Amino acid sequence: MIGLANESFIYINNTKCKALIDTGSMISTISEGMLNELTPPPELKSLDDFSLSISVAGGTTLPYLGYIEASIKVDFVEQDFMIPLLVVSLTDYNKNVPVIIGTNVIRLLDSCSMVGRQQTNIDKIPREWDIAFNSIKDEAIGQVYSTNKNPIKIKPLSVLNVSGLARSKTPEACTVVTESLSDDLSDVSVCPRVVNVKGSTCRVPVRIFNMTAKAMVIKPKTHLVEYTVIVL
Repeated sequence: MIGLANESFIYINNTKCKALIDTGSMISTISEGMLNELTPPPELKSLDDFSLSISVAGGTTLPYLGYIEASIKVDFVEQDFMIPLLVVSLTDYNKNVPVIIGTNVIRLLDSCSMVGRQQTNIDKIPREWDIAFNSIKDEAIGQVYSTNKNPIKIKPLSVLNVSGLARSKTPEACTVVTESLSDDLSDVSVCPRVVNVKGSTCRVPVRIFNMTAKAMVIKPKTHLVEYTVIVL
């Protein structure tokens, strides 16, 4: 890592934690050690049914113990949010910085803080967060819509692969990352994927996690994800 890490403080269930604000990570994590310090301790839930395989830089698989649902709060946004956090084993780094905040939370806080920026002094946004917000401004080149003709029901705490149709702004073939930026899926999580898109339209599989305690319905032509070009 060149230069200083983009670190800040965040409140997890009202406990102040040091966090890495990582625009290169699509997920947010908390260390096993920090989890044990939260009072009361959140329930550790299993992700075995999802068969997730999460990799870090270099292709190394990231081992995880499960996930929790926790309240996340920062000083420059008034409300807090319930966010799923993957629980990971202790490492030399996360002993001192136990939380990694990925783009799933960065984008949420960025959109929420936009209102505050219009009404209050922009200096309220800490520099480390402003850097993160500015770095995720790459414009999406396309959107993916579901191709189902009838509503699809997703059971509570279950995963489902949904076929999507990608509509791109460019006819050129490119490698993209799909991310959940759709208001149509505000109550579920979408697994980010790296896919090859060829032409202005093509089929794209979308993996959806319903982490809530109620069934969800995917209506025909639902806006599933957006995607941006990446450089490999």
